[in-house]
Amino acid sequence: MDTLIGSEHRVCVRVARIALLLGVTVPLMLCTSDLAFSQTKAHHYEVKTAFIFNFANFVQWPPEALQTDEFRVGIVSSDAIGDYLETTLSGKSVLNLPVVVKRITDPADLRNCHLLFLTGKDSRIRDILADLEGVPVLTVGESPKFNDLGGGIQFFIQDNKVRFGINLEAAQKSNLRVSSKLLRVAQMTGSAK
Repeated sequence: MDTLIGSEHRVCVRVARIALLLGVTVPLMLCTSDLAFSQTKAHHYEVKTAFIFNFANFVQWPPEALQTDEFRVGIVSSDAIGDYLETTLSGKSVLNLPVVVKRITDPADLRNCHLLFLTGKDSRIRDILADLEGVPVLTVGESPKFNDLGGGIQFFIQDNKVRFGINLEAAQKSNLRVSSKLLRVAQMTGSAK
């Protein structure tokens, strides 16, 4: 991620130098806003990744769900945050289990995850969440309707800060217990709000 921002920065610096030499300021303003947007988006990815890691430590899975040698985080996303999750979470541990991050391409693998991060079209998200109903998988997404569709934790941006809402009913249907510490800092959604 840093190299991407770094290369964008170098391109912007070159464009800015040329623009200054030519007396053109519009390309300079566009380049600066693109860089700021990229840095903000990268920062949001960092924050979301930290939240996802911590969610896993403040949720209790049924004992049979943790009878495994790894904590599996699945990603159903074509967004760059998937790459960020892979590089940041791989090698960490949750509940004394090493974290393994995997992009999910086969629908059969969805049920093998402990935590699943989803982005994409609401119709696809709705289908995936319906398939996972009653399965102990903590679902996390950023679609504006994610929790309304039955997702467990939804990210949203408020005052340029990453926030999250918890659909306690969805978590309970998945046989997951959410810590009161996590509930205190979340916005409640679903029927339990």
